[in-house]
Amino acid sequence: MKIKDKILFIYPIFSSFVSADFEFLSEKYEVQKFQYVHKKKITTHFWNQIKLKFWLFKNIFGAKAVYVWFADYHSFIPILFAKLFNKKSFLVLGGYDVTYIPDLDYGSLNNPLRAFCAKQSLKNATVNFAVSKYVANQAISIVPRANVELIYNGVNFAKFESISGSRKNRVLTVGIIDSIKRIKIKGIDVFLKVASVMPNYEFVIVGITQKMQKELGNVPNNLVMVDQVKQSELFSFYNDSKVYCQFSIVESFCLALAEAMACGCTGVVTNAGALPEIIGNSGFIVSTESLANIKEIIEKAIAQNDKGNFESVKMIEDNFNLDYRKERICDVFETYGVK
Repeated sequence: MKIKDKILFIYPIFSSFVSADFEFLSEKYEVQKFQYVHKKKITTHFWNQIKLKFWLFKNIFGAKAVYVWFADYHSFIPILFAKLFNKKSFLVLGGYDVTYIPDLDYGSLNNPLRAFCAKQSLKNATVNFAVSKYVANQAISIVPRANVELIYNGVNFAKFESISGSRKNRVLTVGIIDSIKRIKIKGIDVFLKVASVMPNYEFVIVGITQKMQKELGNVPNNLVMVDQVKQSELFSFYNDSKVYCQFSIVESFCLALAEAMACGCTGVVTNAGALPEIIGNSGFIVSTESLANIKEIIEKAIAQNDKGNFESVKMIEDNFNLDYRKERICDVFETYGVK
């Protein structure tokens, strides 16, 4: 029996992106995981760093490589250890870790220590996996010598059903909306304005917390706000909607947009981050400065999408399929001797 190489898997949150990588890596390699929970308290970070170091000392010698999601406080030590002990290190750049928007104090580069950890991680990693061209360009602009490979996040088509069937004249947006900052970043403020000038269409926000719903106060009568839901229910929203909007001011990938398109929605997005990469020629790019233009584009998208936008489905299937991500990561692993 072939002995599997051991991979040390470090992550801050077990999101859908992270869990997808963990699951497929576990099929081929022996994977041991460590969760570094980010908290604002300095003492929490101190104890997490201590725990991480002990865990690494215990496991690094028998490992072939370390695999870390996001460049941040938690990535510095594992990647440094990998370099010191001649192990391979693979760092997945999610976007937040190579971004800083001063006006919103958004991004991992928002303080010197955090920026140092992120930059050193990029510099020392054997390979940095960027989830979009936008993220790859950001990474190289920060650390020009970083070894960056573009490997898009993937949509798991095994979870989707046929997109055929009638749809509602519904305009949808999805995201974790739990703060005023997130409302601005995800363009929810623009979404509300668009809903107000299109009263004959249903607008839905999925993922906005009860607290933020109250914070928004009075909203247009044609707008429905829904808290976070299970994935099966989320797919029902995708399958019933004609248009998916993403009016973000920054996006490193946007899985919700990709999933909505895989379900046959037409994307209407801003020219922010990786959004144009995802929709390609299957949807529309708009400027948030013109509500009239957005209204016209959405009406056009609704009129064209009767039983699902098959160009959107093909765009995701051809470019952002989870199977392609698996193949690319395993190919890179083999290139660096991880088998």
